[in-house]
Amino acid sequence: MIGDDAEILLRTEHGTLAHDRRRDRVILVRNRARLEVEALRSEVDALIAAVAGIPIGAADLVLDIRAPVGNNDDAFEAAVRDLLGRFVSRFRRTVILVRTIAGRLQGQRIVRGTESGPVVITDDVDAVDRILGR
Repeated sequence: MIGDDAEILLRTEHGTLAHDRRRDRVILVRNRARLEVEALRSEVDALIAAVAGIPIGAADLVLDIRAPVGNNDDAFEAAVRDLLGRFVSRFRRTVILVRTIAGRLQGQRIVRGTESGPVVITDDVDAVDRILGR
């Protein structure tokens, strides 16, 4: 998902954030490490700080969350909903790439009502390029 020519902006215990300037795309690839509610706020703060040099609305965002095990805890979903809006609102368009149909349904439930209207798709990397047009 992250190309060789992309600039790594941040690595955390939960994943890698990169900027593909050629495609005007920021890519966050989550790993299998479980992200608890308590760590979520600091993780999002670090992500926002890492993209601070990219003008708001200048790039698309791809969230590749195929690796982590799902977490449908109500408190976790509420925290994700609140914090996701802070992060994705910085981008022109957002695609969330999930592994399963259940993940897609959960993702759609979480993003419902957000201003930025992320698109949640199931495990089809080619679809990311079709949706974002690059």
